[in-house]
Amino acid sequence: MEYSAIASGSSGNCIFVRSNGTGVLIDAGITGKRIYANLSELGCDPQRDVHGLLVTHEHQDHVCAVGVVARKLRIPVYANAATWQGMSSFVGKIPDEQRQVFRSGETFSVGDLQITSFCTSHDALESVGYIIDDGRWKLGIVTDTGLLTPQMLQILKNVDELILEANHDLDLLQKGRYPWPLKKRIMGEFGHLSNRAAAAAVEFLVKNGRISEGRVVLGHLSEENNRPELVLKEVLARLAEAKIVPGRDILIELAYRDRRTPLYKVG
Repeated sequence: MEYSAIASGSSGNCIFVRSNGTGVLIDAGITGKRIYANLSELGCDPQRDVHGLLVTHEHQDHVCAVGVVARKLRIPVYANAATWQGMSSFVGKIPDEQRQVFRSGETFSVGDLQITSFCTSHDALESVGYIIDDGRWKLGIVTDTGLLTPQMLQILKNVDELILEANHDLDLLQKGRYPWPLKKRIMGEFGHLSNRAAAAAVEFLVKNGRISEGRVVLGHLSEENNRPELVLKEVLARLAEAKIVPGRDILIELAYRDRRTPLYKVG
């Protein structure tokens, strides 16, 4: 299994995952042109190598190009009923045969991949994360969530690698220029995950899950309320306190708004 975070942040989100000849996109919150260009840079032909589009929730930075991509590539789009309802004004007409509806918590197949959805905690109609399983490796994807519940952590204990939100530094957010209601929303249980919360999750998963010796890609960094160096400082300090050694026990990478990650290989 291999994957790349093509874009990650409030200005747009898109992830590509491929294994056993099946490729999927998770969200399409940047232009179709940019998605196709990045796939080409990764050595992928969008028409040949993308077989489905999974949607996490209806916010525009995750769905603005869903309709464009679905119609051009003629691929199925997978989302729960609430998300389909919420994104209808953004995506335009998608042929009925391409509209796939699942119930959150269900597992379904896209080619040779098994996809398991699970509920996240965000101010969307019914946001979800995904576990992508190729029969050997499991990749977890969790962005846009205000907290990680015990149920979510239990699910993530089974992944080999993970793309995880690290949206904001608490000090930057609290001292920043955002109005208090927006700050409260971001810090709340239906907002976004802080660096501190992400660091705690990484420690827990290394100690209790399959992810030890795997990789965590930290993404959805806020342009206003975070900095790459602050994310790394918080996470690495937490791991050091727990005597977890990056590079030996876990690999820590970052995803960005304005450029893709390499094509990481799981395992």
